[in-house]
Amino acid sequence: MAVGFDEPVLGNTWWALQTALTAEQEQVLLLWLNSTPALLLLLSRRVSTRSAWMQVKKPAWAAMPVLDVRALPAETLATLARAYERLADEPLEALAKLHDDPTRAAIDTALGGALGWPEAKDKIWSIAATMAAAQPAPEIRLDLVAYRDRDDDYVTRVVDLTKDLDGLHAELMQLQA
Repeated sequence: MAVGFDEPVLGNTWWALQTALTAEQEQVLLLWLNSTPALLLLLSRRVSTRSAWMQVKKPAWAAMPVLDVRALPAETLATLARAYERLADEPLEALAKLHDDPTRAAIDTALGGALGWPEAKDKIWSIAATMAAAQPAPEIRLDLVAYRDRDDDYVTRVVDLTKDLDGLHAELMQLQA
């Protein structure tokens, strides 16, 4: 979804932007924009089309919450920049394989750990609730993929795609860090 370039570029199917961020801040912003929470926020602002494509209008982009990398403490910024360096050349799966993407899982884990997301479950559920409250009311199906370290009881735990948001919420709340 987000790609960084060392030189100015121009495209007709994507938007280029210039920032006044430091190199570290740009890396962390790219990490955020490729994370699962950022993708969910983006998808919740899409406009459906008559074909297999979707659109995201510029006002929706402007209103989308984005991690303020300028406000991060230096240590957090450095930790996330190291994660970017480690993951920048790793392939990302297509969105249809979001639930089984080891690179995106590593991005999400790095962000969650560095940002201290003890309330991550509440944030995830807030995103889902925002999507469910959209008008016109969308048909929402969600799945849940929990990632753990390799030495834990499981590496991934999957709850299949479902329309039962209450059941998914119960599963989400049972997860422990």
